[in-house]
Amino acid sequence: MAQSKNSKPKNKYRASGNYSILYLSKLKDINKALSQKIIIEICSLKDITSIKYSFFNHINFNLDPQKSNILPFLEKYLTEDLKSVLFSIILFSRETNEIDTASSNAATILNRCNYSFSNKDLHGVRILNADLSGNMFIKTNFKDSNFKATNFSKSSFYYSNLENCHLEDAKFGIEVFNTNLDKSLMVVMAFSNCGKYAAIGGGGAILYVLEIKTEKIIWNFKIQGDWNILTLAFSNNSVFLASGSRNSALYLLNLETGESICLSSQDNHSILSVSFSPDDKILASCSKSGYICIWDIKTSSCIKIIQEILNPNIVVFSPCGKYMVASSTLSLKIFKTNTWEIYYFINSWPNKVKTLNFLAKGKFLVFGTDKHVINIWHLDEAKKIIEIAGDITVSIIEVSKNGEILAFSGKGKSIWLWSIETQQIINKFICSREVCAMSFSPCGRYLLSGNDDGKINIFEIDIQNNYKKFEGHQDPISTVAYSPTGEYFISGNLDKKIKIWSAKTYELLGTLNGHTGYIASVSISPCGLMIASGSSDRTLRIWDAKTYSEIISINDSNRYVTSVCFVPNENSILYGSNGIVLRDLENFSIIKATEAFNRHVKGLIFSPNKKYFVAIDDTDLLELINFESFEIKKMIYNTCSNANSVSFSPDGEFLAFIQSRMNKICIYKVEDFQLNREIKIVSEWLLSLSFSCKGNFLGVSSENDILLVNFDTNEICGEINCHNRWVKGLVYHPKIGNIFLSGSYDCTLKIWEY
Repeated sequence: MAQSKNSKPKNKYRASGNYSILYLSKLKDINKALSQKIIIEICSLKDITSIKYSFFNHINFNLDPQKSNILPFLEKYLTEDLKSVLFSIILFSRETNEIDTASSNAATILNRCNYSFSNKDLHGVRILNADLSGNMFIKTNFKDSNFKATNFSKSSFYYSNLENCHLEDAKFGIEVFNTNLDKSLMVVMAFSNCGKYAAIGGGGAILYVLEIKTEKIIWNFKIQGDWNILTLAFSNNSVFLASGSRNSALYLLNLETGESICLSSQDNHSILSVSFSPDDKILASCSKSGYICIWDIKTSSCIKIIQEILNPNIVVFSPCGKYMVASSTLSLKIFKTNTWEIYYFINSWPNKVKTLNFLAKGKFLVFGTDKHVINIWHLDEAKKIIEIAGDITVSIIEVSKNGEILAFSGKGKSIWLWSIETQQIINKFICSREVCAMSFSPCGRYLLSGNDDGKINIFEIDIQNNYKKFEGHQDPISTVAYSPTGEYFISGNLDKKIKIWSAKTYELLGTLNGHTGYIASVSISPCGLMIASGSSDRTLRIWDAKTYSEIISINDSNRYVTSVCFVPNENSILYGSNGIVLRDLENFSIIKATEAFNRHVKGLIFSPNKKYFVAIDDTDLLELINFESFEIKKMIYNTCSNANSVSFSPDGEFLAFIQSRMNKICIYKVEDFQLNREIKIVSEWLLSLSFSCKGNFLGVSSENDILLVNFDTNEICGEINCHNRWVKGLVYHPKIGNIFLSGSYDCTLKIWEY
């Protein structure tokens, strides 16, 4: 699930080498003594008695903010042997509740170390108040375990056994809000298509409408009498809300005006289901008596009564508007909406139909039964094409907005995601209580679930298939760049090689060999015919982008060449080391250079109008420099020294850069170079950023993740958990606004479509 922008993302570290007291002696941290004590103590924890009386069993690192800052040290220097000791502590918790704190600490530390719990037998363990967020549990046996108040947000459960688990106050996804309403009222729930509203009703004949973003009840309505509300549905434009109750009351509520209309008919039986037509002109309702009423929204009148259904329980319109489907206990009838006549009949006997929905804009009908089966039918051809066998009674089915994913749930706390393309289960989410409603967000990235205890959760859909992964490098990737036309991109890393990739076929086109040190920076000429690279071998090299041959190697620096940048629309190149040098590309002579200074220039970037360029050095100093005179116009301290931490908007109006220590992005107007706004992001480290080609989004790497920021609203509109280590290179496609490239210290290069 997507992580809230108000919550602090966890910092992930990799285990490195064997434990040694040498590491402790070098650690310049106020928690050095405490960390040393814990590491040594963990080595001695061999049985329940030693665990029970240990310091490790008396402070919960997940709950104590003052002690949680020693976790990075523990994560970084845990050996495999120490991890085995921590895992055994968790297993010891089966035998007693006196080591609950130690078990929680062990689970939290292992999770922060990216420890894999997959295929592990953890039945009956006690892991209370632990942090197990962001993990992937594949075929893990958690049967009869106690996870009270444990955080599982952004975790996935693939074929894991959670039977009889104690999950009181456990957190799954992001809990948007917990309604302080009588839980006996929580019988039915519905979400609006716009993703802004949730409607809750049930016992007591009271209907609540809540705004999810503000977490407030914005509207409530008392149904006449004290009869339970049985069904709710928002109109497709989210203007109307229809509700049906046990006393045959059918209400149509206008959420814009607050007006309500009671639609009355001669039918005095309970209203079991309501549905709006795609154009929101028609409302259909079915009752326990077998009547289906067709209502005109504009006139609030009943225009058709259909009496051909025995015990109908669901009525719904297809997204294309051509069909209306009504299901009874053991059958479904499909009606054509232009005549309201039966088109064909589906007999589901002996399975009872529990829920139904549509795929591919109404081309397919999908319904779930009590016999653990989901059927998909082709509506126009009137034939079954797929049958999915499961292990639950399917009572809710929801389809993602792009029609690629089915989410279904049944009697219990689980939600399954099923890929229509691969026809396989791709993820599983766990809720705190039984699920009574689900809805995909309009962008399709998130799934909202409503539980019968009034809690609403947001789960992040697995988007790992929305990228192309490249594994040509053997060492961490330090820099990436797109060609101006977007036809190819390049990557450089610590293995001293530069690789050129096709942006169309994703094939490796060539490798540039010649540097004897790691690649610090790369740049592509405006015409796309030359590539420049700077390296720790103290050379600047110019390459032919077609033949992949070296044109020239220049070594006139006493320090690493840490930044390179072609000058827009000119036949010259700017590069930085312990100074800044401008060279002519025809004869490679020096045009201009600054005096040497005692720092490295880590990044250079030109404004689109080439009037200014920005230089960033390893002292976290940012300088705005006039290109003609090399005169410094503005200096800003406490920025990020990463070469990719600054970006001009495509129109050249704004400059965005990271102030990493302050966890914020600063936006300056280039015209007067005055601060325009600041975007605060809670993160341990912000590393790189890039404007999209249209300037409407900022991509920001936060440690291992990428955040997408709407430049107009300053709000985080997307989050991708994309790499296993820091993302140091991030750049948008120069022509296509929803495609960007990321390079990481996990040695992978990925192209994303978001």
